[in-house]
Amino acid sequence: MSTSIQFYDKLIVRTPRLHLASVAGELQTLLEDNVFMDAVYMASASLHQECLKYKRFKNFTEKDTRRLHISLLKYQYRMATRPTPFGLFAGCHVSSFAEAHHGIILDEGHIDTHSRLDMEYICTLVRHLVSVPEIRAQLVYFSNNSICKIGDDWRYVEYTFKNDKRHYQISEVVYQEFLAELFQRGINGITISRIQDLLKEGEQGYGDQEIDVFIDELIDAQLLVSELEPTTIGEDHLEKIIKVLDRIVLHDAGSLSLRLNLHEVSELLIRIDQHEIERMDGLTEIVRLVKLIGIPFEEAKLFHTDLYRKQVSGALNSAVKNQLANAVTFLNRLTPVKENSNLKNFREKFYSRYEDKELPLLQVLDTENGIGYVDSSTNQDVTPLIDDVVLTSSGSSVKPMYWNEMEQMLHEKMLTKKGNVITLTDKDIGDSAVQWNNLPTSLPVVFRMLEDKQIYVESCGGSSAVNLLGRFTAGNKEISDIVSDIVTQEQAQEPHILFAEVVHLPENRLGNILFHPPFRAYEIPYIALPSKSDAKTIALSDLYISLKNNRIVLRSAKLNKEIIPRLSNAHNFGKNPLPIYQFLCDLQCQGRREGLHFSWGSLRKIYTSLPRVKYGNIIVSLAQWNFTQLHAKELLSLEGDEKKHALLHFRERWSLPREVFIAEGDNELYIDLENALLVNVWLERIKKTGFTLLKEYITPDRSVTNTKQERYANQFIAILQQNTSTYANILSPALINPLVKRSFATGSEWLYYKIYCGVRSADKILMQLIKPVCEELEDAGILNKWFFIRYNDPDFHLRVRFNAKNIQDIGQIIQIFNIWSEPLQENGLIWKIQNDTYNRELERYGSNSISLVEDVFNLDSKAVVHMIQAVHFEESENFRWMWAMKSIDELFNSFGLSLRDKFRLTDNFRESFSREFTVDRNLKGQLDHKYRQHRGRMERWLTNEGLLLEDPDELSAIRCLFERTKEMIPIAFSLKALESRSAMEVSLDALIGSLVHMAINRVITSKPRLHELIIYDLMSRLYQSRLARQKYGSLVKKKSDYFAVPKAGDSGRG
Repeated sequence: MSTSIQFYDKLIVRTPRLHLASVAGELQTLLEDNVFMDAVYMASASLHQECLKYKRFKNFTEKDTRRLHISLLKYQYRMATRPTPFGLFAGCHVSSFAEAHHGIILDEGHIDTHSRLDMEYICTLVRHLVSVPEIRAQLVYFSNNSICKIGDDWRYVEYTFKNDKRHYQISEVVYQEFLAELFQRGINGITISRIQDLLKEGEQGYGDQEIDVFIDELIDAQLLVSELEPTTIGEDHLEKIIKVLDRIVLHDAGSLSLRLNLHEVSELLIRIDQHEIERMDGLTEIVRLVKLIGIPFEEAKLFHTDLYRKQVSGALNSAVKNQLANAVTFLNRLTPVKENSNLKNFREKFYSRYEDKELPLLQVLDTENGIGYVDSSTNQDVTPLIDDVVLTSSGSSVKPMYWNEMEQMLHEKMLTKKGNVITLTDKDIGDSAVQWNNLPTSLPVVFRMLEDKQIYVESCGGSSAVNLLGRFTAGNKEISDIVSDIVTQEQAQEPHILFAEVVHLPENRLGNILFHPPFRAYEIPYIALPSKSDAKTIALSDLYISLKNNRIVLRSAKLNKEIIPRLSNAHNFGKNPLPIYQFLCDLQCQGRREGLHFSWGSLRKIYTSLPRVKYGNIIVSLAQWNFTQLHAKELLSLEGDEKKHALLHFRERWSLPREVFIAEGDNELYIDLENALLVNVWLERIKKTGFTLLKEYITPDRSVTNTKQERYANQFIAILQQNTSTYANILSPALINPLVKRSFATGSEWLYYKIYCGVRSADKILMQLIKPVCEELEDAGILNKWFFIRYNDPDFHLRVRFNAKNIQDIGQIIQIFNIWSEPLQENGLIWKIQNDTYNRELERYGSNSISLVEDVFNLDSKAVVHMIQAVHFEESENFRWMWAMKSIDELFNSFGLSLRDKFRLTDNFRESFSREFTVDRNLKGQLDHKYRQHRGRMERWLTNEGLLLEDPDELSAIRCLFERTKEMIPIAFSLKALESRSAMEVSLDALIGSLVHMAINRVITSKPRLHELIIYDLMSRLYQSRLARQKYGSLVKKKSDYFAVPKAGDSGRG
């Protein structure tokens, strides 16, 4: 494993409450086990009530008794076979790696719990408290932190309840100055009495009664939220409520009684956890007290408990770290880089609308006036370079099935496998590279220790290792200390960015697993209260968004730091309806692989049964069977011995082991296929849902036992940490020169037209409008420079900018443009022309270099127009993209780049676009074919050898590039001089990359980014081949050059 990563010395051990040998199937035995029944109550109060009825009356029918027995049996197997923490069924504790240790010995008699009121009840309680007049009047209120001024309105998000679920909606109120002041003061908290004073001091003329009604409306509309509002970070909610109630003055008997009851509830929860009273006695008393409060509740949603264990001695042998390191390195090579499609679509739409501007996040994500969060667009055009390229990641509804290299290899393994196991080796995955710098700063590695010295690596993913640990920090100081240590190291490693916790409560009950104490320095609250002071809180209104180096950058204005959001819990945020929350969560792993894993890919849809997959002694995938009702049709129709015999045949046919589990997302249900009751559980599930996914259950080893040497199912979380920074400092310290003008409105020296037309009509517009207009303006001596680009926003159009020598000539330029454009509008070639403000992209091109860049754009635009005029594309379909390639090479020559620098840049471009398009085996094969197909002609073009053999018109178009190079050399020299004086705000590489990108945009008529991928791939191969020939020589020496080409680029032509 690379020295840039290492394992943390401590790890988390998860175990079920019962050891494996403790399962007893008799109903009466289960009912009399108080430890078990306590766990059942915490999981299902209704089932616990059924058990009490059965014990008391014992008048259940045989069917009802069997149903009760099966329900309890499922819970007991969960309590003995599944280590994932859940209520009193399974818990966790801290252990470590150590030399010469071979196991962990649990203290079976020592169980710690952390019990609290369920967030469902807390949220209901808070709504009740805020509705009580004397409490409502004394609370502190805060401005809803989703408020944003859009036009003449305040727009914000509020929630209502439908079927006990939060329903979020966007609401608006009319903008008023006094509201602006009120919301500003509300950022740090404001009392109702202070709000009353502000309204009385204002000019609104409200009376006391009107003021009270208005304040109630602000609170009810959630423009102001109380200090009691439940959140996901901070102190225990019940303790917070009690502190607030103790602070305020209460007179009402009901309020006083409520406060007293809450104190008693809190004390009882503490006594339960300290084992001072029997759990069920304490919980029963709490239920009685809560009923006295008078707020409706469900007993099943009243309590939440986490379980923690203690170990007597032991540790996990350090040799396991080396085995895990090998496994993680192997998975690193297996896991492809895939870009988040939401972020990709957003980035493209952002650039299409805003280019390189930096804008407020709330403005950009506004669903009405901004761009929202996802989008896509398509065009139709003749594009010979890419027409036959099939992207397997296409979003079409019907996708052709192409196997990547991994799937093809696995398929071949399936055809030759013996038994139900396949073993992978390093040879199987070829020369796949190991990459650590595109992974999060820390990762949790979840694994199990199994019989026969096997290790099953379940998962290795998430934005941070703390995601799986956060929910347990409130109840366990050891885990809390580990998490604090991890986040401290993460932040120290990346000093140029700030990791900020996203604070948001999507649903009431989700708060049970999302809540944790604060451990990151900064927070981004969204429709929730932060736990930090204003100095450590990053408001949504403080966040600005831009694109830099093809990456979405979120910046805090007050801190002037890039912000990387973090969600330190295991919330599956993908289905959240709130775009801002989804965006912040998606942004956590931008440009990163979210984890390392093995995947069967499309083979899961082909094979019903898939074998265990191993790498050495590491299991990366369990054997699994995806059965439908059709597979189990016979079993579903039989009973008794017939079913038993049919099941034996079924198991033999599918190589099913005795022990399996039903896998449904994160849930696992143990099934013993020799236990008739559990077999029926499986068959009932498949009958109900239509299918089930079974996975093999492998017996745990003795890594975790008790003092009697009875083994426990185990699950470990090791923490993998990066040792070096993996985030680039993308915020340039250089400041934009304030003397350089950014914006030019119509009537200034820059005139900007958007000409809307068809994609294939754009060349005609350039020939029939732009070319003659420019010639006439140049003949008149009033045009300094001009340039154009092709654009979608969302409709296709040409963006043309004219720079007048004198501002007094703008009127004449407009007049000449109108004369030439009117006929094209009348015949429908142009369907709209729009003037706009020209905003220079100073952050992208540099303020001190922007004028020189515009000179480059001018020369390039002229060359493209010359090329379009010279060539008949119907007769030479591949000429356009080949000319684009030659144009890039000549651009490199203008800057005097060596052949090695040309290769370096194009290979970097290729790598970036390969990640964007997820280049797999299929696409790589198509690129290989393109290279073989066109290599000869591309070689001639880039070396200028044999160009006289080209068509005379095409030759003229190529010659114009050499003329462009001559004129660009002085400009390139000036740009390099700026860089040498550190006077250019962007790097020369980044600037050249932007110039190349825009050059391709001018030439290519449709799908320019896919063209860029292929052009960069072909060029990097050509340059690499020429470098190899330079190093090792060539069998044939050739003569060159047919043209007198500027000397400055000669170093790059060897």
